[in-house]
Amino acid sequence: MFRHVKQLQYTVRVSEPNPGLANLLLEQFG
Repeated sequence: MFRHVKQLQYTVRVSEPNPGLANLLLEQFG
């Protein structure tokens, strides 16, 4: 659970410079 939350926080940080990559990661974890 903690690992999943940590990944989400990383995705949020990456979403600013690269929204396309962040969206792809969110789809995979979604």
